[in-house]
Amino acid sequence: MLSVLAPCVLPVIPVIFAGGLSAETNARTLRILFSALFCIFLFTFILKVSTAFIAIPTSTRATLSGLIIVLYGCTLLFPQA
Repeated sequence: MLSVLAPCVLPVIPVIFAGGLSAETNARTLRILFSALFCIFLFTFILKVSTAFIAIPTSTRATLSGLIIVLYGCTLLFPQA
């Protein structure tokens, strides 16, 4: 379930508010907010629809996701290798 308070969404909040503070009206703030919400919704919807047709067990998806995160962490730990 997608949550507004998910850790991946929290770093975006200051960018949204900072973009809105520089505007003379609230129109820019609302455009930034709704475009971010639309992109998050669209990405989640496409991901959910595309994975609904793939018959992979949930445990395999979880293992694969964990492996990708570990590999990404290794590239951050050892950037020269």
